Amino acid sequence: MKQQLFTHLFILVVLLSIISLAHRSANADVPDPAVDRGTSRLFLPVAIRSPTPVKPVIHSFTANPATINSGASSVLAWQVTGATSLSISPGIGAVTGNSKAVSPQSTTNYTLVAANNAGSVSAAVTVTVNGPPAPAKGFFIVPTPDIELPTSHPTVKVDPAGGVHVVFTPQSATIDNPVRPAYYAYCPANCASPAAFKIIQLGDGVDFAALDLDPQGRPRILMRLPVQSGAVYLFQFWGCDADCTNPARWSGDSIGYAYARQTGWVESFIHSFALDHQGRPRFIYYDAGANTDDPHWGVFYAYCNTDCTSPANWYETRLLDDNHARDFDLEFSPSGQPRLAFATYNSEIVAQPVIYIECNMNCENTANWAGFVLANTVSAGVTHFAEFDLEVATDGRPRLALYTGTGSGGDLPPNTLFYLACPAGNCALETSWTAVSPGLPTTHGEAGLALALDGQNRPRLAYHAPMAAGFGLSYAWCDANCEGSAAGWQTKKLEASETVNNELPVPPWPGCRWRWMLTGDRVLPTMPTTIRAGRAGRLLTPSSPGSWPATSHNGYR
Repeated sequence: MKQQLFTHLFILVVLLSIISLAHRSANADVPDPAVDRGTSRLFLPVAIRSPTPVKPVIHSFTANPATINSGASSVLAWQVTGATSLSISPGIGAVTGNSKAVSPQSTTNYTLVAANNAGSVSAAVTVTVNGPPAPAKGFFIVPTPDIELPTSHPTVKVDPAGGVHVVFTPQSATIDNPVRPAYYAYCPANCASPAAFKIIQLGDGVDFAALDLDPQGRPRILMRLPVQSGAVYLFQFWGCDADCTNPARWSGDSIGYAYARQTGWVESFIHSFALDHQGRPRFIYYDAGANTDDPHWGVFYAYCNTDCTSPANWYETRLLDDNHARDFDLEFSPSGQPRLAFATYNSEIVAQPVIYIECNMNCENTANWAGFVLANTVSAGVTHFAEFDLEVATDGRPRLALYTGTGSGGDLPPNTLFYLACPAGNCALETSWTAVSPGLPTTHGEAGLALALDGQNRPRLAYHAPMAAGFGLSYAWCDANCEGSAAGWQTKKLEASETVNNELPVPPWPGCRWRWMLTGDRVLPTMPTTIRAGRAGRLLTPSSPGSWPATSHNGYR
């Protein structure tokens, strides 16, 4: 009996202990007002651990283009996150931003390293450089064994499809070869040999022929024919729209004439002709007049807007009454505004000025033409007069390469080649122009020069050195700050004249013991309000060269 009582008491004690513990647990989070009032709680701080350091991430590293020709550039570009510094090797070092232009001389593997305090990562890309092409071999468009007449004064144009068009003329005719045509040569592609060109003859009795292409790449030619023993120049305009190596596809006719002045030399004509932005022909010519009583004399701007093989559609504006004006170089802005450079003689100050004039609207009105003297060139002890070539940038602003002539005098140092530009302002004002010498040796450019602008309006210049200064063809170029400093200009000699003579020997003219080569320079960039007014002069409607109207008519002479 006692034992059972003891067991029951033990069970009761255990149950009371369990109930007491459960009650404490239930009230553990309830604050005790008596204890909590007027006191502060103590909170233990939370321990924050630093994250594990992470290296940068290079998301991309590319070269565009990945393959270049020798001398060209590629752009390295990258996308990186988490980097505190970037560098590229070889030869570059620390970089910022997300791109860098490079011009390796040979194939190069570039490594980009991105770093931070956790370490560095890298990525690589290769720029492949094609070796320089084999030196181009010169050739005669008319193969040497087939040359029957010495030819000269070529004009060369490249059409939008890359085809090459060339027009040139015989230097003279002979008893055995009395025909003196203009030669038109065309090569559609891969123009590295005479076999790539097809040549046809156009006209007869031609001393100069100038070529230009319309916006579709179709050839247009202006020919000058001396007639009446050279006392008169006859002008013919020719055009072709398709299949132009077939002579039957060409049409041409005489459109005017002018009386030649007695100069003692043959006046050049190939830079006097150009097409405007719509492919309409224009040219500059000088008419000396039949005699002192002839009112039709001076410098004229001739133009046609449609059906230009008909003389009735040609018109003219008299620009100047300067009987010394010569060496006309006509160019057009992309919007069809004419720009003209020419040389003349000022007897009052005994100077040989090179003059620039331009017109921006209604150019049939002489009053809308304006310009100034670019420079007075050499005028004493002259052995070679100034040489120049005009080009127009894509913004319509002119650029001019000028060799100041061999001799003494003038505004600019003599015997020196200059690059002149009108980068801003009114180009009919002297204050808008700059002149810089590329630093070439003296007399380089004396024997000829030619200027071209590439697609970024950067100048490229071919020039010839005389025998006393190296006697060969050279090339100069500039990519930045070309109007302000000579520092950006570079030059190289392309070929010596003796090299050309050895590679392309010219056979002596029949009956002669000596041979010679007439050279010229042209450089080509990689790949261009109708008002009937001022109709005065003589309309040319002869049935054949040498027959002239006896009276004056409406039209253009």
